[in-house]
Amino acid sequence: MKKFLLLPSLALLLSCSSGEEHNAVDLGLSVLWADCNVGANLPEEFGDYYSWGDIMANRPYGDDCSAYPHCKDLDGNGKISTSNEFSYIGDDISGKEQYDAATAKWGNGWKMPTKAQFEELLEKCSWAPCEKNGVKGYQVVGPNGNSIFLPIAGYGPAERRADSKDELFYWTSTFENSEDAWALCSGRRDPVCDMDRPIPAPIRPVKIREYKE
Repeated sequence: MKKFLLLPSLALLLSCSSGEEHNAVDLGLSVLWADCNVGANLPEEFGDYYSWGDIMANRPYGDDCSAYPHCKDLDGNGKISTSNEFSYIGDDISGKEQYDAATAKWGNGWKMPTKAQFEELLEKCSWAPCEKNGVKGYQVVGPNGNSIFLPIAGYGPAERRADSKDELFYWTSTFENSEDAWALCSGRRDPVCDMDRPIPAPIRPVKIREYKE
């Protein structure tokens, strides 16, 4: 896997529309990338945090899965179990409105990126740590010279999120196993790692090239 490249920071000329209009940036890859996170109005804003497969933003998070909507009903009584056993909702949730927060919140062809699409972003783009309006993040420059900014927004419950602000975490739409899904994660041995599904993290949407309004 390609490591992040330490390149000189370039001027970022990005803006993210408010409301229901969002800018799709062509980086010269297989999909178009949004210029801000779900729940954000500017590229440097963190936006909302979602558990994997949950379309409700900023849900309370605990050490058990009682607040996670995909916990198994182990007793068959209609009550969510507090043990960390999760329901299977598919190998990939990209574009599934009931599970994909990007599709549910933005519509118009927006989806969570798959693991393969994040790997393409890592392998084919140049990554440079930089700041935008005082917010630390990475400038990601595509093969065609266009770029996006990914803020280091941290992950996890709000009260512990500051402890993770030195690492970049974004959910992919791809299932890994019964407890985990894949996420982009800097500061780890592998830039794409598995993460517990209930953990809240930001989402940066993509749009397929063939989609028409």
